[in-house]
Formats: sequence, C-alpha cells, structure tokens
Amino acid sequence: MERTNLFQPEPSGTSSTAGVADNSLTALVAAVDRQTDEDGVINWGLEAVKDIQGTIRAIDSKIGILLAALAFPLKDVAQRFIAVHEAGFAPSSVVFSMAICAYAIGVILSVLTLTGIGGSHFHAKGATDFNTFYAGGLFPLNFMDAFISRKNVHSRMTVEDFSKKIPQTCNEMLLDISAEIMQLAYIRDLKILRQRYAFLFTGGAFFLGAIGFALLKKTA
Repeated sequence: MERTNLFQPEPSGTSSTAGVADNSLTALVAAVDRQTDEDGVINWGLEAVKDIQGTIRAIDSKIGILLAALAFPLKDVAQRFIAVHEAGFAPSSVVFSMAICAYAIGVILSVLTLTGIGGSHFHAKGATDFNTFYAGGLFPLNFMDAFISRKNVHSRMTVEDFSKKIPQTCNEMLLDISAEIMQLAYIRDLKILRQRYAFLFTGGAFFLGAIGFALLKKTA
C-alpha cells in the first residue's frame, strides 16, 4: 500500500496560476474603485448643476415679485412726474426726477434679470460652441418663431450627428459637465448682480421719493 506524502510540494504550475488569479483580482478591485470614483465625480457635477439651476430659479422668482410690485405704482409715478414738472423748477422736482430715474433703472434691471442670457459659452474659457449637455442653439429660431410655430424649422444637425457628439468616455462627460457648470455659474452671477442693483435702485427710488414728498410739503 502506497503512502501519501503530505509534505509533497505542489506542482510548479499551481503557484503561477494563483499569482495570475491574484493579479486579476487586484485589477478587478482597482477597476471597481476607479468606476466608483468616476461615478462619484459625475454625480457631484450633476448635483452642482442642479444647485446652480435652483439658485437661478430662486433669483427669477424674487425678481418677478419685485417687478410686479414696481408695476403697481407706475401710473401714480407718471402722474406725480407730470404734476411736479408742471409746477416749475423746485428742489422737490429735482429729487422726484432722480427718484423716477432710479425707479426706471430698477424696472429695466428687473426685466434684464428675467430675460434669458444666451451665448454663455463665450465666457467659459475652453468651452466649445456646442455643449451636448445643454444642446443650446440646436434649432435656428428667429423673430417669427416668437409668434408662430413654423413647421420648416429643423435642427442644425441630424440625430446621427448629434449622437456622435455625445461624450463616450468619462473624461469627455466630465468636460461637458464642467463646461455646463461654468456657463450656469456665469448666468447665476450675472443675475445676482442685476438683482442686487435692481433692489438697490428700487430702494433708492423710494428713499428719494420720500425726500421729495417731504420737500414738497415743506414748500407748500
């Protein structure tokens, strides 16, 4: 009866097979980690886009309320302007004129804040003219399209051409998302700036109007 040697060394091919398996497992773990990191970066970029878009919507809501509030006294402002200047030159008329100018600038800035801002890719260094994430300027619209929906308006590129521009790798996706974040950041910052000055000129208009009424009562 043959005895089995428990201490007999394994065949030479076994250790190499184990090494290959270890290397494959390490590569798999590294690939999973890399994929997880890439997904995390892309999700972070998408959340940044959502956050900036939410800020822009909040700014538009505030400006919409301000513009509605400025529209109510429009008739009274016009009547007051005519009445003051018909009475001749006086300190109160000068102050009222300044108040009306500030009021008009506040209205203009409010309208500009609500107006769409196009061509934001010009302000982001390195951004291409066409971003598939936003797909702006895909259709050649003009003044007539603001009133009617024309059937002869077609996209500037075919579906096949558009599909070729869609990012195919993670790095390309990150570039498109980064460009979108930068363009949205420009729009947000510009709207915040206009909003700030719209409120500033509106407050100045009410302040100057109060001074004008005080001067008018003093001279009456």
